[in-house]
This record gives sequence, structure tokens and C-alpha cells, in this order.
Amino acid sequence: MYAAPSLTDHTSEFDKKDIQDNKLIAMVAYMFGIVGILIASLINKDSEFVKFHVKQAIKIEIVTYISALCGIVGIIPILGWIIAFVLVLFQLVLFIVTLIQFFDASKGNAKEAPIVSSFGFLK
Repeated sequence: MYAAPSLTDHTSEFDKKDIQDNKLIAMVAYMFGIVGILIASLINKDSEFVKFHVKQAIKIEIVTYISALCGIVGIIPILGWIIAFVLVLFQLVLFIVTLIQFFDASKGNAKEAPIVSSFGFLK
């Protein structure tokens, strides 16, 4: 039976040597937030595999910071508290997405990050 290729898995688009040589640097993009993104970007500017993971990490970071800023509504009694609680849960989900991406990078996979992959920026 023929399985359709995944639209979010881009691993086959990268050179195997590039993946093998740069897995650790790609993982750094997820480990240290903005600092990790900068380190990964500066250490290996030529690796397409690292660039892919840096873009995914940037998407996750942007959404995380936006949801954190929206958490300011928590100062509003009752409704604000509910919204802030939902945003905290969303940030927990984004943390799990970051872990998934980290482990995918460690395995040499280049899969788009769940939830944020549908966002059109940084294609």
C-alpha cells in the first residue's frame, strides 16, 4: 500500500551529511530560547538543516512571547484570570512542542513544528 508523503516532514530535502554534522547545533536552537537561536544562527550559517530548525524555533518563540504578553489580561478579575489560565496552558503546550522539535532535531528529522507550522511567516 502506498502512503502519501507527509507535507510537514522535510527531512528528505536535506543532505544526510549536513544533518549528521549539524544535529547538535540544530538542537541548541530549541534549548536556550532566543539565545539558542542566535547561537545556532551564528555558529553555522551555511547549514540548511540548521536554518530550518532556527526558523521553527523562531516561530515557537514568537507565539510563546505573544501569548505571554496576552497574559497581562490576568489583572482583570475573573474573566482575565480565566483567559490568563488558558494562556498558561497554551504555553505548556508550546513547551511540549519545543521538546518534540528538540528530539526530532536530535534524530536528524526536519519536521515542521506542530501548532505553529500553519503560520505563514518564515517559510
